[in-house]
Amino acid sequence: MLRQISVDQFLQEREELPYQGRWAELVEGIPICFEPPDPAHGNVILNVSKTLAEFIQQTGLGYACFDLGLLLAREPDTLRFPAVSYFLQGPRFAESDKLFTEATPDFVIELASSSDRRQLIDSRESEFLSQGIKLVWTIDTESRDVQVAGADRSDVRRFAGDEQVPGSPLLPDLSVRADDLFAEPSWWSA
Repeated sequence: MLRQISVDQFLQEREELPYQGRWAELVEGIPICFEPPDPAHGNVILNVSKTLAEFIQQTGLGYACFDLGLLLAREPDTLRFPAVSYFLQGPRFAESDKLFTEATPDFVIELASSSDRRQLIDSRESEFLSQGIKLVWTIDTESRDVQVAGADRSDVRRFAGDEQVPGSPLLPDLSVRADDLFAEPSWWSA
């Protein structure tokens, strides 16, 4: 039987895990290591960052944290690391310099950029939504689409190609063309 550990123990021991724990989470007290992401992961993060930065500059709404641990359960502890956690409430950047938070973001962006993460898309979305997160985008680097789930799980939609991925109703002014999330920057191939 595996030994259950706390979130504090996990953070102390994380660097001893494969890949220094970069792709690890704590699930019901048990450290879980994911496969490293595929090469498209970095491009998507770059494009998501650009999209969110433009949105924040235009609207002044909220802020994004990247790879922030979300403490979803205690005793046993569950700590998940979505690619992006977006907060609309509280002081600006209040969660930015933390390793993890117990605060609930309003919006989460997941990256399904490895086969093991792809297998968990639906369960991870459900877990986030059950914690009070209002909107989840799951960007799949293999199928090059975005699954959007809101608090009402009956309305899960996929967007690809020229389709606009919406932030509504939570963030009605947020919208990005699905293909733009996967585009290589022009300087990449130069």
